[in-house]
Amino acid sequence: MSEETVHEIIENKFAQLEIEEEDKRIKPSTLYGSIIGGIIASILGGGLWGLQLITMNRMMVILLLGLVILCYGIIKLFTKQSKKNIVVAISTVISVIISVLIGQLLFEIIGPRQ
Repeated sequence: MSEETVHEIIENKFAQLEIEEEDKRIKPSTLYGSIIGGIIASILGGGLWGLQLITMNRMMVILLLGLVILCYGIIKLFTKQSKKNIVVAISTVISVIISVLIGQLLFEIIGPRQ
């Protein structure tokens, strides 16, 4: 390989590592975005989870994966950081748990659809 090609490969790898490092960095926007995104994801996910429980009268575990993806997507939208960031990962887990609890509460209040 030419020296120019090797230099370009090294620069590309360095740029990629900088992007990954920036993604893992915890900034105030990460915290605020995780809180706001987590609240919105919990409410939206809880409503959808409750609707699923009410209409089907049972818990579909496969839909839990969709709930995780929904919560992660909303939090990622607000933080602009990926699951490699520990704050995003933790807030996604918390948001999923709160969503399930909200959905269960809705199911208890409204009850199964007859």
